Amino acid sequence: MSQNVYLRDKLAAALLERAGTSPQARELLAMLRDGWNRDDARPRAAVRGLAGSSRAYLTAWLYEQMGASVVWVVPHGEGYEAARDDLEYFAGRAA
Repeated sequence: MSQNVYLRDKLAAALLERAGTSPQARELLAMLRDGWNRDDARPRAAVRGLAGSSRAYLTAWLYEQMGASVVWVVPHGEGYEAARDDLEYFAGRAA
């Protein structure tokens, strides 16, 4: 029986530190943190225009910055497998 070993990549950690330099990423984070001044629901945002692993990159950064759960909806099957692998790369397996 084989066992999976997950390593945190130094490049991934360094990239996450740079995400906050994007004005758009900082604006999104601010909107999620203040909830658009809505008291009736948790803040939500639909983010468009990202491709490939940039989706996981943004999700991992938001998770790290918010200190709370972030939901990323992906299709079942290969799309899910790719998203999971990318997210594990940036955020680590436990995230």
